[in-house]
Amino acid sequence: MKLLQSEIDVVPGRKPQKQPLPEGYVGTGIGTLRIDNATQRQNSYTIHVKCEQPFWQDVWCTLSALAPGGGTENAPPSGKPDQPGPRGQSLTIFIKDRGIRDVLLSFFVPEKSECRAGVYKATVIVETRVVSDDPHAARKERITEIPISIIVRPFHKWQVTFSPEEKRVGLFRRKTDFELAVDNQGNDWLYVELKLPRPQNVLIDAKVQRLAVPPPDGDRESIRTAPVRAVTRQRTFRGPRTPTPLPLTVQRIDAPSIPPLPEEAAFGPSGANLGAAVVGADTNDIGVPAVPSKVVYCPPIPDTLTGFLEAVVRNIKGLVVALIGLFIAWQVAFFVWDFYFKTLTEVDPNNFTVQINQPFKVTGKNLIGSRITLIDPNTGKQMGQPLQVKPDPQRLNEGVIVTITDPNMNGKSALLGAQRLGSMTVLNGLLPVIKSKGEITIGNKPTEKKTIVAQLAPSIAGTDPLVIGGQGFGAAKGKILVNGLTMDLAKVTWTDTQITIPNETLNKVVKLGPGKSFSVLAETSSGDSIPLTPNVVNVETPQQPATTGSTAGSTSAGTTGSPQPTSTTGSPTTTGGATPTSTTGGSTTTTGGSSTGTSTGGESSAASGLDWDAPGLPKLSGAELKNLDKLQLDEIRNEAYARHGLIFKRSDLQVYFNKKPWYTGKSHDAGAVGNMLTTSEKAYVSAVKKVEDSK
Repeated sequence: MKLLQSEIDVVPGRKPQKQPLPEGYVGTGIGTLRIDNATQRQNSYTIHVKCEQPFWQDVWCTLSALAPGGGTENAPPSGKPDQPGPRGQSLTIFIKDRGIRDVLLSFFVPEKSECRAGVYKATVIVETRVVSDDPHAARKERITEIPISIIVRPFHKWQVTFSPEEKRVGLFRRKTDFELAVDNQGNDWLYVELKLPRPQNVLIDAKVQRLAVPPPDGDRESIRTAPVRAVTRQRTFRGPRTPTPLPLTVQRIDAPSIPPLPEEAAFGPSGANLGAAVVGADTNDIGVPAVPSKVVYCPPIPDTLTGFLEAVVRNIKGLVVALIGLFIAWQVAFFVWDFYFKTLTEVDPNNFTVQINQPFKVTGKNLIGSRITLIDPNTGKQMGQPLQVKPDPQRLNEGVIVTITDPNMNGKSALLGAQRLGSMTVLNGLLPVIKSKGEITIGNKPTEKKTIVAQLAPSIAGTDPLVIGGQGFGAAKGKILVNGLTMDLAKVTWTDTQITIPNETLNKVVKLGPGKSFSVLAETSSGDSIPLTPNVVNVETPQQPATTGSTAGSTSAGTTGSPQPTSTTGSPTTTGGATPTSTTGGSTTTTGGSSTGTSTGGESSAASGLDWDAPGLPKLSGAELKNLDKLQLDEIRNEAYARHGLIFKRSDLQVYFNKKPWYTGKSHDAGAVGNMLTTSEKAYVSAVKKVEDSK
């Protein structure tokens, strides 16, 4: 078997001929495969073409069996017709023994850019199979590979654009630039040359004269550009607009990737001459832009009023840009002038104590036309609004008269800051601010806060008013808390040196009784705490005569003669096993032998469960304790530790005692602080704890 044409020349878009060519010719889209069955058996042959080069497409090739020539020996066996494969890309034929068949290979390449021009090295593969009913006669397939070259010729399709369509030039702007773009839509490299025209009034120049544009890669366009500059030769000052067309053309240069066929290949056996050199040559293929560009010369002064208005409208953007540029240049020029030649060197106030709305003089250089402000000496930031500035007629350029009008500046200290303004409007903030060396005090100096001093009597009689003496309380009434409860101050007399609380007002908050005590806290109207140390007041127990009684021949050992204070030991005293028989006016007398017991303080300590000898702690009866919730009992119990400076781990207790004016945290060690408690304080804590646990 052999190929009668081993080189196939394919022109994209051209259909292959149907008649086979003689052996040795270059196939024009077709090739012939001749198969000679030299065996004594009939065989089947399966043919297909294989190529693994880039851009190759199997659909380009189709196979078909030619009609048998000669006698009946070349006809297909009976009942075994030719079997074409899918889309004609393969073919199976049956040949009798000693028979000969021809297979036609047809190549059609569409005229598309993805069908890249070039030489594709392919292989014709023939699979031979012995057909026999005798299983011993059958053999394995035999594969024969025959090389073949498919030459895909280039086709050229391209487009030229010249943009923009119109450019304006004038007397002062004489040059303008265009862009030439060449779009290659063929299947091979495109080589073009620019043909620059020579119009009468325009000089055209291009830095690039030739362009090489590759074929498109997939869906991406392949475009190359070249800049073209046009320079007008017109210099008229007044007149109409003059357009000048630019008839630019582009000529294709023939330089294909593969050499053309030799002339003898068209008349007889010949090779494709694939190894020959490619020589570029001019062609008659000329590209012209669909819309030619033009240069329009616009004189500075149009010849008509309508033309003048049209020119203003056309150049409005340029005029706006020019005005903005002039404004910026003017700003920068004044900025440089003020920064380098009119810089402030000093700001010196003549007085360092000034009053609101009272002018004062400030000396320095270039202060006229400057902005003077007050500067916070700590933060360096401006305070309030700029000050009123007037020239000083006595000092001219070396001084100004300044007035502070903002009443909020009264009592403050500040630096003077001066900043040049001049004719600036936009860049003023970039100029430096010069500060005075010393601070000025505005208005009266801030009055120092009065020291609050308070004195509180440690005890009062049950019917006496409560008096707090001292100074700094203020004329307006503040706030008073007794045992943590806010007191109504309607009948309270409040002066800067004394606060008097009537007994009836005090009794509304706390029930006064002999031996009782209560805590007092006070604040001024401005919220300042009035220091009361200690802040606990005891109610004095009135002196009473001794009580004498006898039972069953026994007399109680009491107090005779002049009245003396009764014992307040916190528990009644019994002697000789006597039992209490009566309680009168805060004293308890026991009879039944020779015994006497007295107790003062309203309720007995047995009734309240508290030791009243714990100074500074709230004086509450058992009934009052039972009316408190667990949180209040918790705060009262921990007050004993707070009095000794314990810093609490619980945030709620710490926040609560931080609000107390007498509280000062000293130690985190609760054990050490507990050891500091007195015996009465420990008994107090224990008694409150019992009530708290019963809740």
